[in-house]
Amino acid sequence: MVPLLPKPHNPEDHFSYELNVPQDFPNSYHLGRTINFPLKVSYDLDLGADTEASFFNYNRQLAFNGNLRITPSGRRGWRYPTFKLNEAPVRDQRSDAELRKEPYVQPGEDLDDDEFEAGRDAARHKAPIPSEKIDSLAWLAGYVMRWKDGMAGGHMSTGRAFDAFHKALANAESLDLFDPLLIAAEGCRHLASTRCSRQLEEAIADEIAARQML
Repeated sequence: MVPLLPKPHNPEDHFSYELNVPQDFPNSYHLGRTINFPLKVSYDLDLGADTEASFFNYNRQLAFNGNLRITPSGRRGWRYPTFKLNEAPVRDQRSDAELRKEPYVQPGEDLDDDEFEAGRDAARHKAPIPSEKIDSLAWLAGYVMRWKDGMAGGHMSTGRAFDAFHKALANAESLDLFDPLLIAAEGCRHLASTRCSRQLEEAIADEIAARQML
């Protein structure tokens, strides 16, 4: 197997492919034969933003498997290789933002990280909410992610965005904050990695839709 990876200094190139070639290729008995090499090609739809997901191969991909076919042109050589895809549809499911190479555009606030972490630290020490922080979105978002058992933040760290959001929402509602849904959503968004941001946005959208039906 010969893996060829995209050059890290070229942000436009996020293709990779693996070509399975026999270790003894080319050898004398390969001459005059049609040879098929299994080939996998993939494109990282996250544009390399989540290195962990890319390394473990659970990043969002546009990928297909096929064969590189080398056909003999004579007793001692081959013609130019031809490329043939397996007979399977290839669908590009990128959004308009992703096609513009803006895959991480999502609703939400740009929270102050120091305020957010201060809120998390206060919740970790079971401190009450100070009166001057009762209207601070960033501080409260951090607070609900760590309040009680801290599982809201814990779930976000493992990619369980659905569980994290509903845990944070329950925390925010139990504290009688000014906008529990907004605070929980922003707390989760601030901790969301690329691989779970879509799941998180779906959970938030479903909750909003359910409340609108009441």
